[in-house]
Amino acid sequence: MVTITIYLEGGVLPNLNDAAQTNSNTSRLREAFSKLLRQVFLEEDYNLEIKPSGGYKSATKRFKELREKEQETVLLIDLDGPKTEKPKRLEALDLVEHVKEVFFMIQEMEAWILSQPSKIEQFAQKEQFIIKNEEKRVVDNTLIKGKNIGDIKKPSGRLSTIFEQHFQVIKQRRGQKSKAKKRSYGKLKDAPSLLELLDLSRLRKSFEDVENLILYIESKK
Repeated sequence: MVTITIYLEGGVLPNLNDAAQTNSNTSRLREAFSKLLRQVFLEEDYNLEIKPSGGYKSATKRFKELREKEQETVLLIDLDGPKTEKPKRLEALDLVEHVKEVFFMIQEMEAWILSQPSKIEQFAQKEQFIIKNEEKRVVDNTLIKGKNIGDIKKPSGRLSTIFEQHFQVIKQRRGQKSKAKKRSYGKLKDAPSLLELLDLSRLRKSFEDVENLILYIESKK
């Protein structure tokens, strides 16, 4: 069996001062990435140790520490820019010598979600959101329709705007009437459930580094 550690930007590092819900969301992120990758990698063949590591700096630090021990590990972080920025980003993080083991989510992980708008609608249905207008589909939203998703700056912000344009939830305060309010996207609370709905075969066609990550892991068998 192949064992590979994947250090991932996202979630939070374990901390006694963190709220239980925050740590739970981090565990959910780990589970979601595992479920996504299991669409390709069977458990009996690959032991994928997915480790959400907070920000890109801590993820990079932990990755380098394990590489120094000559253990099989890869790094998956947001690029925070178009794919043309990869060489500059590798140099800035002192990762040039690890170019084969470093993979980027371009421009952020949320771009993966934006690339499959039907999954956003599936998530909304699962969460029982109120749909503002049943005739307006997420797939037809001009913020993403006809766009090269990898060129979208701050896809997390774009995703939150789409949430607010399409979805509502009922809010009720003690002693007040309930009313519908816009539902924003929350990275920690929503990303895990959205990620595990995605189609990995479509992601690898849409994003070069998803394909590269899969091929790298397969090459270690």
